[in-house]
Amino acid sequence: MIDFPRLDAGDAGPALMAEMQGRMRADPVPHKVTDLSPSGLMEITRRRGEAPILDALTEPMDGSYGGRRRRLDALAFDIADAARLQVQAGARAVTLRVAPALAEFLNDIDGDGAAGGQSHLRLGDWLRAGISVRSEPERGREDWEIEAA
Repeated sequence: MIDFPRLDAGDAGPALMAEMQGRMRADPVPHKVTDLSPSGLMEITRRRGEAPILDALTEPMDGSYGGRRRRLDALAFDIADAARLQVQAGARAVTLRVAPALAEFLNDIDGDGAAGGQSHLRLGDWLRAGISVRSEPERGREDWEIEAA
């Protein structure tokens, strides 16, 4: 839904509709553009082309009806971003204190090679700082801490 509150639909409405429909012709996804309402509202509907963001960042929890938890790669991205901020603030070494499953995931992506033999940039190389991962069994999956030195 797009709101054009100060648009005088009588004068500019047809030109706006023609422009919007012209721009949407390049969209390969089936869509529909409705006429501008008297109050200045236009509706554009289209089929989603990608997976929903919920599926990209979370996964179903085992044994929980409808429950979801953050995916390890989403957590790793948050940790990498937080570590980047620590390095920008002057840290030369960063210790990541994380749950065992997350430690294993971080060590896999920062180890000898990515899954399938694809190359990747190691986190320490990207940050230009020493990175160590400490597995702490008492930590929950999303409970992590960064120590910077």
